[in-house]
Amino acid sequence: AVVSTQSTGDRAKSEQAFDVYIVGFNESAEKKNKLLESLYTFFLVYEDDGDQSPEFQVDLEASYSIAQNCLAAATDSLTKLSDIHTNLVNGFQTKLKDKENKKKTKKLEQSFKEAQNELLSLRDTLETTTRSLNEANTKVEGLRKTLDYKNTELEK
Repeated sequence: AVVSTQSTGDRAKSEQAFDVYIVGFNESAEKKNKLLESLYTFFLVYEDDGDQSPEFQVDLEASYSIAQNCLAAATDSLTKLSDIHTNLVNGFQTKLKDKENKKKTKKLEQSFKEAQNELLSLRDTLETTTRSLNEANTKVEGLRKTLDYKNTELEK
């Protein structure tokens, strides 16, 4: 038997569909069906007898074997369901970690962009300051030359 569950909602892309396969279900169902048929037959045979206690034979070994097989099948099914549960929990934990990592990555990217913008601003400021210093040096050189020229004229 196949049981399929799908999640719907706003986050359909991030949610996944899970298919659960229960192995051995048909054999277990057949055993249960045989048991129900034997009970049905029993009640049909002794339905008309009223209050008389029926005499029937029970094959204890066969009944014990059937009961053991049913218990084994139930244990196997329980183990498989436990494994499926563990896988689902692990999947959801991974999904949550991925969301947290995406948020951290987004914050890091934003911090990186802010740092880049700051560096660009600092570079522009540095270029402006460098130009101002160069202009000031040029003016100072011009003033020195003028001063030297004036000093030479005064000495003459």
